[in-house]
This record gives sequence, C-alpha cells and structure tokens, in this order.
Amino acid sequence: MVKNVREIWDIAAEKNLLHYLGYSNILNEKLLKSIAKQNFKKITKNTINNLVDCGCGICTYDVYWSKNINRIIGIDVSPKIIQEAKRRIKAFDAWNIDLIVADICHLPLRKWIADAAVSLGVLKHIPKNPYSTMKALIEICRIVKKGGKVYVNDLPHIFHPDAWIYKIGIFLYSKLLKLFTTSSYFYPPSYLRKLILNLNVKEAEFSSYGWRFPLSSIISFIPLISLRILLWRYFFLSQYDNSRKIKSKLINWKLLQFHSIEIVLTL
Repeated sequence: MVKNVREIWDIAAEKNLLHYLGYSNILNEKLLKSIAKQNFKKITKNTINNLVDCGCGICTYDVYWSKNINRIIGIDVSPKIIQEAKRRIKAFDAWNIDLIVADICHLPLRKWIADAAVSLGVLKHIPKNPYSTMKALIEICRIVKKGGKVYVNDLPHIFHPDAWIYKIGIFLYSKLLKLFTTSSYFYPPSYLRKLILNLNVKEAEFSSYGWRFPLSSIISFIPLISLRILLWRYFFLSQYDNSRKIKSKLINWKLLQFHSIEIVLTL
C-alpha cells in the first residue's frame, strides 16, 4: 500500500508515467515549449534573477525558463523524480538549475531568497488537503521577495461536473483495473477565497481554463500528450484567456464554468 506522497511519485518515476511530459519527444517538446512561454509571462513583470519551482517534477518547463533566468531552484519530494530531472537538465544543457529533495510545506530555503516562485499542477496532489495547500502557500510566499510573484495553477474546483467524472475515473482506474494512478483534491471555491485573504497579499489575479465538459476527465486518461493534440483545438477552451482574468481578492463566480483556476499573487 502506498503510504505517502513521496512514495506515490517514486512509483510514478519507476513506472515511467512521466515520459509523456516531454523527454525526447519532439512533438511533445514543441507543445511544452509553448506552454512554458505562456507560464513565464505570468511572473516576468519584474526582473527575475532567482526562481523557485515548488514541485518541479522532471523540470518540464524549467529547462526552457533557464535561458532567461540566472538561477532556478527546483524542489520535489521524490528522489527518483529528481534523478529524472537531472537527466533532462543534462539533455538541455541547463546547468543553472539546482535541485533539492524536500517537502514544499517545509522549504529548506531562507526568507526572500527568490524573485518569483511557481507551483504548477502540484498543490492538488499533496496530502491532508485543503489545509496543506494553505501551509504550502505560506511557505512559498515566505521565500519570495516583496513585490515578487507567486504563480500556482491547476486548482480544480469541486462544483464543476468534471471533478466528479475524474474521481470516478480514478476509482475505476485504480480499483477495478488495478493500475497505478495519482489522486487529486478538488477545491471548494469558497476555500480558495479564504486562502488568498489569509495570505494577505498585495494582489491576487485569477484566471481559468479547462476542457469542454465532459472531455476534460476522459482525455486526461490518454497517456500521451501527442494523442491529445489531435483533439486540442476543438475541445480545449483557451488556457490563457485574458478576458476572463480578474484582479481581485474575491473569486468571480463565473469562473465556476471552468474546470481549473490559476492564481498569480503579488507580494
């Protein structure tokens, strides 16, 4: 039985579940480079010398960001995934990326070390949610300088019907088919609002993205991004739609029509 989040992602690395994130697949890398460029825009209103990626995985996007940042610190709880990240860093000759094995709820970094921090698709996977998300965000904000940016994404909310389909899919995948998969937490939007208010940040910028229901959950179980691309244009709602972006400490309830919410914090 899997006991903790480190063991879960060690197993993921062993089973090579992360190969679809890129890793020598030219078609995948083209897509990932585009996503990395879009993500980078979220945090680059000011000059960035030091970036911390909390839950870096195999440094999927970091290898692209490294061309525009002096130093990146990648942190992940899984030693085996960090080994995979080292291989990817070597392949991209991205030697300004340092890697640390650590829990993002207890970052081994001093206060204000970073100009910006990101945590992409990570918080929904950490145990003891939603309370651990609060703890992780407090830690992430602690290490970022005043005026810096914190960007987190892939915060699926529980009122969207895709959430329930996804939960059923995880059950079928793991219990009936006996195949390994990671779990995911779905956030009540009211908790996200409470979360941001308690962080006492200068500004919180919300945006949203998602797949047209019910394709989000169904397509998420396709193992290769290259297969998803065939359906991308029709089924995917614009991932970075500025018209739906709101600068506020309150969540716009219209965002409930989307599967996931992303937040950019200004400290």
